[in-house]
Amino acid sequence: MVRQRAFMASAAVLCFAVAAFGQGSDVVKVRKAGEVKDQTELTVSQDDIKGVKAKKGPATLNFPAAEVVAVVYGRQPEAFKAGMKAFDDSNFEEAVKNFGDALSDEDDKKTFPWLANYSLWFTGQSYELAGEAGKAVETYNELVAKHASSRFVPDALSSLGNLHLGAGKTAEAKAFFDKLADIAKKDALGDRATLKAELGGARVAVEKGEAAALAALEQIAAKAGTNFPDVAAEASLEVGRYHVKKKDFAKAEVIFQKLLSAPGATPRAWAGAANGAADVQFEQGKFKDAAFSYSKVYSLMRDDVEDPSIAEAVGWALYRGGKSADLMRGALPDTDPLKTAWRGRGRFLMQQAAIKFRNTRGGAEAKKELGLQ
Repeated sequence: MVRQRAFMASAAVLCFAVAAFGQGSDVVKVRKAGEVKDQTELTVSQDDIKGVKAKKGPATLNFPAAEVVAVVYGRQPEAFKAGMKAFDDSNFEEAVKNFGDALSDEDDKKTFPWLANYSLWFTGQSYELAGEAGKAVETYNELVAKHASSRFVPDALSSLGNLHLGAGKTAEAKAFFDKLADIAKKDALGDRATLKAELGGARVAVEKGEAAALAALEQIAAKAGTNFPDVAAEASLEVGRYHVKKKDFAKAEVIFQKLLSAPGATPRAWAGAANGAADVQFEQGKFKDAAFSYSKVYSLMRDDVEDPSIAEAVGWALYRGGKSADLMRGALPDTDPLKTAWRGRGRFLMQQAAIKFRNTRGGAEAKKELGLQ
């Protein structure tokens, strides 16, 4: 199995498991009108930021880059195959090793023109999913510098922006989102890429406390609408979080509940909204309600933590769930038998966040709380 993350992988979103069709033939997965369809029995001759060109019998097919979700090559070097198997098994250390072997084989790189940029992309993804942000940044930068025409460059720029924003480096993050916006316009990547670049810029504005940040987020959510529901949901989540920060809990609650009840909500959107609703309860001192709400996220989403955004959500839910339990414990009299039970529950959840999700924001906060730093 070979998996390629959808556009804007680290900020989000979906993973596509794909397999080769036929003996040595290529497959192009194309998104049209919100649906992803396979174009099979192809021979791909071009795969770059401009788009994908392929032969099917005597016909030549052209796929705009904005519509291409993934390309699956029927013939792959053994090292790359091994890397993808390890990647699919979440064995990221082994994946990095095998992708490195693929990159070091000069003969294979001549035979397979796509090999170098694909191997770099999945190396970066492996580092990011393993929580090694510094190595991920280094790899994505190498991809952008050495393979400027790669179809993965927009994804890499988005990941670089998100990683720098997560580290509090707003100026660097904005530079990457601005570069993404420039490329989206120059190479006609479509409205999705443009909106994602705008969303990155708006998130930077939120971190900097700019007055126009809220209006920008609301405009992005409106523009994305039903054409790009995943982008609309992501922007709406940011609007809800903005209201939580400003302690406008009523507005935040409306947004999160709307996302939770939306038909076809992605796991990422659902996890973010569920945590958002729990944050509203937590910030208002409703710790018992919050503990229950956070439990929905870490109990239902733990099988999907390969997605960095969901891993972040689960880590946060475990930390805040543990904190909620601890705060409930503190409010009980010493004679109450539940005091010991809540203490044990809170500590267990904190330990889960600190150990299993140590590279997330929730994990980092849990480590501080437990004195592990």
